[in-house]
Amino acid sequence: MEKEVAKSKAVIVEVPDLDYNDHTVNIVNLMASMMRYDTFRDTTFVLHGTDRNINMMMEKCILMQGLFSDRTTLRLSSDRSVGVKYEYDGEEDEFMDAVRRLLDKENECGLEETENRTGYCKAERKLEAMVGLQRLKDDMKEARMMAMFNKKRAEKCLQTDGEQRNHMLFLGNPGTGKTTVAKLVGQMYHSMGLLSKGHTVETNRSKLVGEYIGMTEKKTLDAIEEARGGVLFIDEAYTLISHESDTKDFGKEVLNALLTVLSEPEPDMIIILAGYEDKMAAMMKTNPGLKDRFPLTFHFDDYSAGELMEMACRTLEAGNYRLTDEAHRCLASLIEKAAAQRDEYFGNGRWVHNLINQGIIKSIYIGFRA
Repeated sequence: MEKEVAKSKAVIVEVPDLDYNDHTVNIVNLMASMMRYDTFRDTTFVLHGTDRNINMMMEKCILMQGLFSDRTTLRLSSDRSVGVKYEYDGEEDEFMDAVRRLLDKENECGLEETENRTGYCKAERKLEAMVGLQRLKDDMKEARMMAMFNKKRAEKCLQTDGEQRNHMLFLGNPGTGKTTVAKLVGQMYHSMGLLSKGHTVETNRSKLVGEYIGMTEKKTLDAIEEARGGVLFIDEAYTLISHESDTKDFGKEVLNALLTVLSEPEPDMIIILAGYEDKMAAMMKTNPGLKDRFPLTFHFDDYSAGELMEMACRTLEAGNYRLTDEAHRCLASLIEKAAAQRDEYFGNGRWVHNLINQGIIKSIYIGFRA
């Protein structure tokens, strides 16, 4: 079904008189989520039915609300019933004619209005356009759908606990796009109305841990205030914990200072801790209160040789460089060998970036100069 929908220019859905039990509501909300987050970006959905059936669907399925504006809502003659065929003296069917007009003008409202209405933004397109990371993309989309669902429930006073925490753990090896995705998270959650600003503050142990008592807490609190309304991204967060008996190591004070924000029900901030999966797991065990404060965990898989080659080609194309067939084969062979021999410290995308910019392009420059 998904493949058929993705190939279609338009999907026309009749909204019948439904019994809105939990199963039905979940199905309709799932469809709304796919429409809201542009799962089928080249497909236009047209829903039609009686006023009563449409209004009932909107009332029971909160994710449908806000998907349609006055400019995309067409009201036909009130005495017309769905499913009854009418003759119009050779004229085109009124409903299908309206659908055609809608499809011809589907972009008339402009991208900005669509993004504001659906919560879909450029950041989500950038995430989808990134090479590889399919598991991350799927998990991230599910997390956004759930966050929007909870937001809508809160707006209807159905969310009894009043919590909206979206703190995250990014687990993966170096060069797998964790910093890039962290920046996109801020923009995406801002477009959804869950962050007031959407900016990202990047930091690490060297910027947070001080040399004297009290300095670490102050630096951490300053970083927290700077990140209010957006994302606080702490890379290599596992380095905050020292497994040696060093009483002068203040890394743990960073985590203690973060716990205050992590405990807030609606912090207007997302804290992201990133690092190697095994080392992050060891860090979480050192503080029993940490694990439950991070409801979302995302895995950044290593890139395959094919994906690394795609990244290399994209980098070259972006710089208007073109490889000969022989050079293309040599590059592919080099990347395959490097990927086959990788260890946990392999740089993935960072390695490709250095290979292209400090290796290939630099060699071209040296050859050109000679």
